[in-house]
Amino acid sequence: MNNDNPDTEHDLEKTEKICIEDLERKNKELEEKNSKLNSTCTALAQALDQLKSRVRALESDTQNSILQAKRKFVTEGVLPALDLIETAFNVIKESPDLDSLKGGLQMGLESAISLLASAGINTIACAIGDEVDPQLHEVVALTESDSEEPIGTITEIKQNGYMLNDTVIRPVKVCVKAKSE
Repeated sequence: MNNDNPDTEHDLEKTEKICIEDLERKNKELEEKNSKLNSTCTALAQALDQLKSRVRALESDTQNSILQAKRKFVTEGVLPALDLIETAFNVIKESPDLDSLKGGLQMGLESAISLLASAGINTIACAIGDEVDPQLHEVVALTESDSEEPIGTITEIKQNGYMLNDTVIRPVKVCVKAKSE
């Protein structure tokens, strides 16, 4: 067999030319796809940077809002209640009149309760004789009693409890009737 046949050589050149053209076309397509992917990546990176910037701005705004709310809560609520209590104690120093003291302390207490209510914090309703509710009450002591009240009845309220909206943030601390001897 002779490989020097001009037709075979011509066919090889033609096939080689077709392959080169095909490769060049595919290379161009790949370069275009690569260019589009690079553009997309660049756009996504810019969008991510903008998102991060917005998040930082929102975090800063949120922190400022929280700080302002705390400042307002203290200056408009807590401090006036403290001022009333201080005034009541100053009245004690100057006057042995307990009614003045009671009035001042009552005003301070009402001011503090009103402040808490304005923040969505309310006292949990509880009375002696109520049945213990583990969702609302914390039993701090058991008491023995000959009363007709059933076991598990609240006999004393040691400390008020509070709810923020519908969530208990501090249960009522109570004493409860235990078995009588």
